Amino acid sequence: MTNEEQSMLDYIRTLWPDVPEFGDTKNDTNLQKKLTVLANTFERNEEMLEQAFEEIFARTASATLGRWELYLGLHTAEGQPDENRQARMISKTRGSGTTTPALIKSVAEAYSNGEVEVIEYPEQYRFVVKFIGALGVPPNLEDLKKILREIKQAHLVMDFEFRYLLIKEIHNVMTIEQMQSLTLDKFAGGEIIG
Repeated sequence: MTNEEQSMLDYIRTLWPDVPEFGDTKNDTNLQKKLTVLANTFERNEEMLEQAFEEIFARTASATLGRWELYLGLHTAEGQPDENRQARMISKTRGSGTTTPALIKSVAEAYSNGEVEVIEYPEQYRFVVKFIGALGVPPNLEDLKKILREIKQAHLVMDFEFRYLLIKEIHNVMTIEQMQSLTLDKFAGGEIIG
């Protein structure tokens, strides 16, 4: 008897104290079959409930990503990884209301999974989104640009700055093995930005 079946039998005994004890093979087999069916049904229902709960939130949704994108007015990006699509949805939900540097920062951080700084240049009618937490260019930068274009004021120009490893961060600090484990896009000049 599995733990689930035993738990169900214990629960049934609290409701119906006269449940026959195991020992009579005919009753044992029938009761065992019924408990197995009930335990399997409850287990499937519990799994379905957990999955349905995960689909409620943009950060954990997977099967309902298309519905989320439709609801938020985003184009369906079925070829992209779930994490990128989830980041787009979170940014879109954060991107409602008055556009402020804090809002831009919040949206950009959702895409980069790292710290971001927004630097304003009001006299030049522009701002810079500076990625300071993650190295290199975020993989879904184009999606971030689209979302920011939607939420920023039309007259403002936006620029981006990226953080790369500096010589002082690796020279006499990292071992050769550590440096070999890094991809080129973490170093300035490792990837063309265009």
